[in-house]
Amino acid sequence: MSTPGAEPNEPASDLIRPGQRPNWDPFCFVCKEKPPEAVTYNGLVGPGGITGGITAMTMKRTGPGWMPADDYGRALPNFTVNLLVRDLERSLPFYRDVLRATVHYADEDFAALELQGTPFMLHADHAYDHHPYSPRLGVSGLRGTGVELRALGVDPDAAESRARAANALVLQPARDFPHGWRDVMLVDPDGYVWALGIPIGGQAPAPA
Repeated sequence: MSTPGAEPNEPASDLIRPGQRPNWDPFCFVCKEKPPEAVTYNGLVGPGGITGGITAMTMKRTGPGWMPADDYGRALPNFTVNLLVRDLERSLPFYRDVLRATVHYADEDFAALELQGTPFMLHADHAYDHHPYSPRLGVSGLRGTGVELRALGVDPDAAESRARAANALVLQPARDFPHGWRDVMLVDPDGYVWALGIPIGGQAPAPA
């Protein structure tokens, strides 16, 4: 929380001036030290970089995090995915048990996952509750319309069986397609669609 009486753009003990680097990353939840539950900083990241104004983020995690934020960020590939989900506890079983993604770290705010060698992230909506993205998150209904997340090298028939056992939505059952792959389309609890498959005639990966 900001220091009482501080002007929005005046220095305060719990505000970060534009260009000042904190010992935690206000946009990441893998930090070694937990800041206050509502983290304030002086500057809002937007298309033009840091701009004036005060905002905050909500963090529900207690205790130490996983690793320094910059270590994790610099280890990410040139392209990755960050999915915003309504409830991380609800989402994790789909990713862990149905997609068989590796869960490197997870708490109430953030999860670091890996699928077929590609790291990706989940963030809970509340982590963005003071972010410019926040108004979009209040819209009800399925998320991710128009986006198809593809993970090739995953046995689609086995994935479909796991999805049905977990009562996950199978949007399109496993079958062969003209593009040369046998795919299944599964839907996560928020509506994000995952297409999993292997080359037609290719050997299915060994069960993990």
